Amino acid sequence: MGNAFATRLLTEKEINEVLNQNELRQLTAAFRRASPHKEQMDPRSFNRLLLAPFPVMPPLVSDALFNAMAMGRKVVDRHDVLAAIAVVLHGDSGPRAQLVYRVYDIHNDGLVGIERIKRFMCVVHGQDFFSAGSSSSVAAKRQLEEIFCSGGRLLSEMPAEAFVERLSQILKLAGTSHVLLDWIYEVVRIMLRPSPQGALMLERRFSPEAELLALSQRYGVSREALMDMKSKYYREANTSRSGEFDLEAFRRVVAGRLAPSLTQRVFNLGLGLGSESEQGRRPGPKAWGVTNFCGFGMLWARGDSASQAATLFRMFSRAPEVDA
Repeated sequence: MGNAFATRLLTEKEINEVLNQNELRQLTAAFRRASPHKEQMDPRSFNRLLLAPFPVMPPLVSDALFNAMAMGRKVVDRHDVLAAIAVVLHGDSGPRAQLVYRVYDIHNDGLVGIERIKRFMCVVHGQDFFSAGSSSSVAAKRQLEEIFCSGGRLLSEMPAEAFVERLSQILKLAGTSHVLLDWIYEVVRIMLRPSPQGALMLERRFSPEAELLALSQRYGVSREALMDMKSKYYREANTSRSGEFDLEAFRRVVAGRLAPSLTQRVFNLGLGLGSESEQGRRPGPKAWGVTNFCGFGMLWARGDSASQAATLFRMFSRAPEVDA
């Protein structure tokens, strides 16, 4: 389905063969809404197309997707957008690998570096993604090393041809399940079928990091202190039996510093301090997200007395709770 380094990922005929009529209709309508009077979109119009369902998408991410479709040009047309989406949804491994290369060739210099990719992935998944020690971060490291390992040593960067060839071989076996492609596939699926559930899914991916930065600026917390707080959160969550910062983890953190009779009450109070996206992960969340943990810590360490008093009022104005 197209040469791996063709100027166009797919021909018009291939696009019509790959996308069904419903997908074509939805994507064409979305393109026209974003650019009603032109056959091409500049970065601003493209961002409008993407950011309508994803208001918290980092600029680096939308810029990378635009550059992958524009191929060095300053505009994208309907064909560019449809071809890229067709490749992500239904494409063969070669065109998919080429598209992934274009996304991560951040400097347009024909090279893809493993550290560049890691920095990019930290924007997508959170700044401490590779240090969190979660199963997903461990799998991501393994998948990156599979690409960049050659002759028993780990390469720092690869030229375009070698990267695309290696990734194409891997995607033949993995399909869309690969750390470099997963989030792109997720964005495209939700852009194709906008829904409140889909928007929430993407918001969960991007907004906690944005909210943490806003909280740190509000309370005057340094980047180093924020990283320490996040590291403690993931360390405690990972040692919990549930793998999350649940009541068990909270009890461990406050042991000896908080009366047992208040543990459940304070934990429940903290559930309301996270981002809306983290609260929306499931009905009645029983674990703190990273913004719950960091927001609670910042409030008590750096918050003004009025905010602290209002929080205490909310806690003690509720009916007594029994510590389970």
